[in-house]
Amino acid sequence: MVKVYICSDCKSNKCSSKKGIEIYEILRQYTYLVDEVELIMSKCMCQEGCAGYKIQIDEEIYTDIDINRIEEILFEHYS
Repeated sequence: MVKVYICSDCKSNKCSSKKGIEIYEILRQYTYLVDEVELIMSKCMCQEGCAGYKIQIDEEIYTDIDINRIEEILFEHYS
């Protein structure tokens, strides 16, 4: 399972929900690796500066996610 966390009130405005939904949609394309993708809207939990988009794969959390790195992260995690 992959969880995509999107801040509903990002303090720095670095995390737009539109881009977070794009990350979610990209992850859904990898159904042969990921059986379920969950989108979670939450309040900003960053203590010192924005950590960017967060995804959780199994128990591991990846921060500052860039759309261009999603495939790399998935293959790294599942290899």
